[in-house]
Amino acid sequence: MKIAGIVLGVITALLGVYAFCVPLGVFLGISWVIAVLIIVNGVESIADGVASQPKKDTGKIVLGALIVLAGIFLLFSGILRFLTDMMMVYLIGGALILYGIFQIVAGWKKKEISTGAGVISIICGVISVIGGFLAFGHPFLTMISVGYIIAFNLIMQGVNMIVIAVNRDRF
Repeated sequence: MKIAGIVLGVITALLGVYAFCVPLGVFLGISWVIAVLIIVNGVESIADGVASQPKKDTGKIVLGALIVLAGIFLLFSGILRFLTDMMMVYLIGGALILYGIFQIVAGWKKKEISTGAGVISIICGVISVIGGFLAFGHPFLTMISVGYIIAFNLIMQGVNMIVIAVNRDRF
């Protein structure tokens, strides 16, 4: 088990290094994952409709088939994948703006209790709002940044897996 953990950790870390080399490709690959998840969801809906008792749920089966078709269409349509990726960028931007606004409001309320914590919260909120507007203004930069974040996460997970595997007997 120790060797398997080390091997998986090395593979994960190497995948992260590769992701650092192609951050835009990593981000654009997310729409493929979404398409596969949509297909799996449709298959699950079909299976649930077929297995329902006392009689088959035709509505679920038809809906599942439509969901599978939508997933396949997304999987093989470059334009739809591009639109999905662009929507993710705008969702990230919107989420950053909302998070920043809530952070600023929370910081304003915290300022009465702890001036330092309140000011830091307000500063972080302002940075989040600026980041959100940057995501809207520069979607390509956002795509690359998310790719780098995923790459860094993969490398850290790989190193973590190696450390856990090496130290498995100590704990």
